[in-house]
Order: sequence, then C-alpha cells, then structure tokens
Amino acid sequence: MPQVGAYWYPGGGACTTATGARPCLSALSFDHSDSTFVTAEHVPTAAGGRILRWPFDATTGRLATGADGLVHAKEGFSSPVWGMQGAVSRGGYFVLTGVCPEYAGVAGDHPSCLHGGVGGASTSRLPGQAPVNSQNLSYWPATGELWLLNEQLRERVTVHVPWTALTGRP
Repeated sequence: MPQVGAYWYPGGGACTTATGARPCLSALSFDHSDSTFVTAEHVPTAAGGRILRWPFDATTGRLATGADGLVHAKEGFSSPVWGMQGAVSRGGYFVLTGVCPEYAGVAGDHPSCLHGGVGGASTSRLPGQAPVNSQNLSYWPATGELWLLNEQLRERVTVHVPWTALTGRP
C-alpha cells in the first residue's frame, strides 16, 4: 500500500504503550464491512494493548476529520491478548494475533495464536497456531480469506485461511 501521508498527535510528543492518551500503534488493517481502519498497539510483555477503529473518508482516501480538524477514534478498547501484534475486524467480529496463552511471560520466540471475539465484550483463542510473531492481518472480501504475515527474522511466512473456517462466522 503506498504511503500518502502521515498522522501525528496534536502538539507532538511521544506515544505511551498501554497507558495515557497516546497509544503506540504498530498494526493497521481495513474493515471492508464499514470502511474503517483498525489499529492495534503491541505491548510485548503483557495484555492491555489498545485497539482503535478510525473513520475513513472514501472521497479523499484518508482518515476522516471531525469539525475540529482532528481525527477521532470511533471505537476503542483494551485487548486481553498477551503481546497482541495484529488486529482485523469484519462485521463487528475481531481476529487478533498474539502470544499463545501457554507462552505468556515465557522468554523467547514462540508460535502466535489467533484470538477472536467482539470488541470490548468477549475474546477467546481460535483453533490452531500461527507462525512466530504473526503481525499483519487482512481480510480480503473477494476470496473470503484472512491473510497474515509474520515478522520473524529469516522465517517470513504468509498464510491465508477461509474466514468462515477459522471464525465460524460468515
């Protein structure tokens, strides 16, 4: 995806991971069901990374601004997934990648797990495991597939699976 711009916090300053008003965003996906961007914050040693949904303006191809000229998140919540690295949403249902529960707090590189649920309501582990450090998630409506890419050095893997087979949801 070509870069067409950048966004900064008003007044500058640094982001703060899992605390404060300025999340450190590390993943981005697009929800085709409501034309919003979904961002995720990676907190490597805990749960609590934030997921935010941002309004998209199809006319400009950029984030939609409010009357004050700023972009405001439409939805946000804290994730219960340890070491969350990616998030994608479709029709109100989220799929998240992060550390498998059995490896939470254990040093080293371990397989990632997929977790699914409704934002702010419930999240559970989905069947199977994903490659180590699976981060970038995308749903492709033309094929009905969830795609993911990991960031493991010298072990890059791209995976695609049918959304309905993974989530049990259309």
